[in-house]
Amino acid sequence: LNDYILETKERLDLKTEMLEKNLAAVDKWPEETFFSKKDSTLKKNTAFVKKIRNFSESYKEALRTDFEGLNLSKYVGEVASAVTEAKIKMSDIAFMLHLCSVMYRRYSEFSGLLLDAWRKSFSQQKSEKSLNLSKLRLDLVLFADLITIGVLPDSDSVRILSSQLTQLTYGDKESYTNIGIITSFLRVCGDDWAGLIPRKIRLLSEQLGIPVPRSTFLPNERKTKCRGLFQDYYSGARSRLMAMASETRRVLASNRAHLANRGELHAERKERAEQLIAACRKFHESVSLFSDVVDEELPLSAAALITDSEDGLDADGQLREAVEIDVVNNPIFEDEDTRLFYESLPDIKAMVPGILYKESEQSVLKPVSEPQPSEPADKTMPTEELDVDKVEIEIAEEADRLAAEELVCPGSLLPPSSCVEVSGQDKEKTFGTDDHEEEGPTNAKMLMETFLTQLPNCVNRDLIDRAAIDFCLNLNRKPNRRRLARTLLMVPRSRCDLLPFYARLVAALHPVMPDLSQDLNEMLLDEFRWHVAKKDQVNLEMKLKTVRFIGELVKFRIFAADDALSCLKRLLPNFVHHQIEMACGLLDTCGRFLYRSPQSHLRTKAYLEVMRRKKTAVHMDQRYVTMIDNSYYYCDPPKTMCQFGAVELTPLQRFLRQLLWRDLDKNSVNRILKLFRKIDWTDQATFDFAVTLFTGAWQVRYQSIDWLASILSGLSVYHKDFAIAVVDNIIEDVRVGMEINDQTLAQRRLSMIKYLGLLYNYKLVDSPVIFTTLYSLITFGVSLDYMNPSPVDPPSSTMRISLVCVLLNTSGCYFARGKKRRKLTVFLVYFQRYYWSKRMHPIWIPPLIKKKSTSSNSALPQDPAVCRISEDQQQADTPAAAEAEATDAAVLAEALPDFKQTNFPSIVEQQFEETLRQLRMNPIAQNLAQAQNLVERLEKRYEQRLQRLKALYGLASDTTGAKVAKSSPGLGRTGQMETISEEAENDELKLDEDEFPLEDDNYEDDDDDDFEEYEGNGQSQEPNGDVCDPYHDTGETSGRSYNHKVCPASSSQPLFLPLNLFILYIYDRLQLADLLKEHLCSVVPWNSD
Repeated sequence: LNDYILETKERLDLKTEMLEKNLAAVDKWPEETFFSKKDSTLKKNTAFVKKIRNFSESYKEALRTDFEGLNLSKYVGEVASAVTEAKIKMSDIAFMLHLCSVMYRRYSEFSGLLLDAWRKSFSQQKSEKSLNLSKLRLDLVLFADLITIGVLPDSDSVRILSSQLTQLTYGDKESYTNIGIITSFLRVCGDDWAGLIPRKIRLLSEQLGIPVPRSTFLPNERKTKCRGLFQDYYSGARSRLMAMASETRRVLASNRAHLANRGELHAERKERAEQLIAACRKFHESVSLFSDVVDEELPLSAAALITDSEDGLDADGQLREAVEIDVVNNPIFEDEDTRLFYESLPDIKAMVPGILYKESEQSVLKPVSEPQPSEPADKTMPTEELDVDKVEIEIAEEADRLAAEELVCPGSLLPPSSCVEVSGQDKEKTFGTDDHEEEGPTNAKMLMETFLTQLPNCVNRDLIDRAAIDFCLNLNRKPNRRRLARTLLMVPRSRCDLLPFYARLVAALHPVMPDLSQDLNEMLLDEFRWHVAKKDQVNLEMKLKTVRFIGELVKFRIFAADDALSCLKRLLPNFVHHQIEMACGLLDTCGRFLYRSPQSHLRTKAYLEVMRRKKTAVHMDQRYVTMIDNSYYYCDPPKTMCQFGAVELTPLQRFLRQLLWRDLDKNSVNRILKLFRKIDWTDQATFDFAVTLFTGAWQVRYQSIDWLASILSGLSVYHKDFAIAVVDNIIEDVRVGMEINDQTLAQRRLSMIKYLGLLYNYKLVDSPVIFTTLYSLITFGVSLDYMNPSPVDPPSSTMRISLVCVLLNTSGCYFARGKKRRKLTVFLVYFQRYYWSKRMHPIWIPPLIKKKSTSSNSALPQDPAVCRISEDQQQADTPAAAEAEATDAAVLAEALPDFKQTNFPSIVEQQFEETLRQLRMNPIAQNLAQAQNLVERLEKRYEQRLQRLKALYGLASDTTGAKVAKSSPGLGRTGQMETISEEAENDELKLDEDEFPLEDDNYEDDDDDDFEEYEGNGQSQEPNGDVCDPYHDTGETSGRSYNHKVCPASSSQPLFLPLNLFILYIYDRLQLADLLKEHLCSVVPWNSD
């Protein structure tokens, strides 16, 4: 309000001052002697007139200076004509008023000549076919202000102005194209000629009690007549707006009825509705501005005018389906990150100057035609679902129409040799560019080439957004936009991962370059129609790339959902082979978006039902049946699925989660430990949440799991029940991972198995837990029968090998001496058999036979016993192994005709070899036969001990069961392996050093317990309260004899043993007799022969 008052006061003071000077100059014109001192040369006077005619901001000072030194007596008429012809801006009106005022005070004839020039100018504009509306808008304001300051004669000039305003208002009662001119005139001269100020200013002035300066140049009678003229014009414009809104609602309602009854909407109807909505919104904006300057009540918003609940329209004027979708439990996008990727786009208009996209922004704006009367629409909107039977009939009719359709192969699918034969007209139609348009500066071409070369490297949201801004800043030319569209269309078929990012690039540029998205949509539609009409069974990857690109653009709302459903409808008549692949590919990309969008829900649901009917009625390959089911349930998941809502965390819980899962590193471990010690451990909710945090090791960076175990070790001194609960959850998670065997949990299982090994390093679990886990990994649910694979551990799954290697690499270095080393050696023998049973499976390509067995450490001398095994036995085992493998492969190939061998994962093979080399295992088996031989020799050594155990429990020797077990090799549970590993601790039954050499076996270091004697007071902290680190402590020694004390001082009692492992340990010992009595030889193989 203050700005408006200040501006109005300055304008009124300026006009008042000019008016007083002009009235005082009447009949006081300068004498002839005054002009004799001025410059009358033709050149300077002509230049002065030319500067006025070609007026610009830079000529103001020159005109002021030249006017004082020139004698324009002979050029007054030319100056008057130049004033009426000058193309000025609204900000230049004050200078033109000053120039005309000084001319009026110096030259008496200037007023009459200027009026004649204006009369001539207005008459010429009236005779012209197309008015220059921008110049007329400024001419009216300048002409009215010249009358106000007394330069023009009052009577004649008022008559001319009145005639112009009457012609603009009464002569424009149909289209109201002059509403912008009238609005501009009233905004500047409304108070002078009609006594009107903007409605917002008047209401604000009345509310605050601040008076607004008013004009007093004209009498109130004249202002009243002008005000009535403008108010009548506003009433007609408002009626016109209401008629347009009613027509728009009627057409939209008709389209919705047509869509509900037919299942699709023709392009002509859709285009007409869009034009009506655009015209209604544009005219509403003009009427709103005009209502403010004439001080009338504002009309309803455009959305309110178009929206009608009875017509089923939403606030944007779009069709609203009569369905209710639970957007909370069934969101359009899967998660928040996906929603932000498709909806949070960079605002190019706010980042780039408007001059850089002004031309491209208006490149495809279609002229809005006048609304034509259309057929009446039925006001009763059908709310029931589409009839699937009718949809199938329409699809059958669609097949006949498509058969008669003639298509031309798109240019992107033509081979390079065929492009030369395309005519010039077809080339322009196909490729969308001419040769002369590609011409440009060399540096511009190089910039475009560089941009297109680097575009495939934009594989995240930030890079593709920067690419969009860079293209708009430096490369926004029409040839470049067409070339970019072709480049996006011709993305390699093997790089479908780029399609979401390319679609985001198009969506980001769409507000400023709509022609780019339009060209890309047309080319994609041409490719799709050609692929469908061709009906060949080649180039499947190209077809899938096209439909997936369409799907990505649909999710960005660049490709219309109606067009996408029309593409799906084209695939349904001939629903076989590649048409099934393309339909499922389209639905897998944007099916859920279409199904959960209100505008396309009914049609998508109907087409999905048609697909399911065709799947049932037609005999299809099982692969196609699975694809159709997957697409259907991706779009419409089963209603029995559990819907979990987001858990609201307290500020303390969010803080603790941030500490462990985000901020944990080497430098912050001590600080985080101190913070966790300060929380309220008596609060059960906080206690349970802390257990959940410390259990989720997969949520922490893999490199930071070590520090997580270190913090848990420090907390175990003060909260043993907390540490027990965490360890129990970790062991349970490892067990559940073996039972589920879900490949999506691979990273989680690796993190948890490493976490378990680190807990042993920090003395939170003992060695039986580690060995029980190791044996479970190679025995639980394992089957060596190639024809009866285990669903828990299928032959194609090598995850357990990686888990064993990670656990051994984490804790194996602490099994280097004594009893634990002997137990580890026994386990490695069984682990090699498990590995080679996987490696030699017929589904894998067999490894190359090595001529010479490699030792685990080249620096170690070859043992004679090892040499005997590797040389004498290898010659016997290798042919037998090859023959057995060939037999198994032949049986498998006979059972599965389409069976093909594949390469064994090299990373797993390398990981296995590195683990054995680091643990200095010797000997290392080179095939399954050698691994089985090592197991048999190991079990044979303990045959006498096993017989004594049977006699002790009153069991007879079951050679039959042994033979069955041997004939059907299968790894059972951990019974026999654990027994042998425990017997390896007995000093009376030692391993044969010739067959199983143990390096660095120091019997003086044998320990009966897992934990060493503790020194000092048994605290788990350094004097400064920091956590001791067994890996980075300077006082680290071999084995586990470090000074990280987390147990009480007594060495006879370990820290704790989780309850479930304790029960399992006792159960295995007490139930051994029962297991043997039940003759579970297939589960626990006994080698009694």
